[in-house]
Amino acid sequence: MKFIFASLCLLTSLWSAPNNWENFKRDTFLQLPKIAGWCSQEKAEKLMDFIYEVKPNICVEIGAFGGSTTYPLARTLQFLQYGKLWAIDAWDVKTAIEGLELDNPNIAWWSQLNMRVIYHQFMTILQNGRLLGYCEPISMRSEEASQLFLDASIDLLYIDGNFSRDGTMKDVLSYFPKVKEGGYIWLNDADVLEKNMAVTFLMRNCTWLREKSLGKNCVVFKKRING
Repeated sequence: MKFIFASLCLLTSLWSAPNNWENFKRDTFLQLPKIAGWCSQEKAEKLMDFIYEVKPNICVEIGAFGGSTTYPLARTLQFLQYGKLWAIDAWDVKTAIEGLELDNPNIAWWSQLNMRVIYHQFMTILQNGRLLGYCEPISMRSEEASQLFLDASIDLLYIDGNFSRDGTMKDVLSYFPKVKEGGYIWLNDADVLEKNMAVTFLMRNCTWLREKSLGKNCVVFKKRING
């Protein structure tokens, strides 16, 4: 009994320590350079602090790739011991470049990737970090995967999938009904031309949370509550 009481006291002091969250983030940032993807420390901190604040239950990421954004997302849920992230990616080159203009330089970059290796590395990150209890990988095209979610069920949606105009709009239109009123939508690389239509749609149907956004690159929206 004394052992149980002592353990509970230790656990309480650990998670209530003011600096514990900052230390946890710092440990997370140290791993980012080792993970394939484009999530900077600044972006990771914005995401982690946001999730720490709003404590979403059902989170969905479109475009997991190597896990550089998945990792801080899932790590925050692990810290909170609450919520789950569904990380969606086809891990397929054809899907990644679909809809891009033929002269788009990204086509050559994507085409030289071995997606099986990327996926294996992604899974290793989750396994080694003991994150599989908080992150469920979904190896599907994002449009198909949208059918797995009920309308108004998603608390937080992070969109970083296909980079073409049509691909981005498909993601937005497929998942917008799945996000509950008052839920949050993050659109990455929102400042590129191909995503203008998606930004316009979200601006019309959501509230732009400018102070939570990372400039005009990673933009955060809150779905409006109707009625």
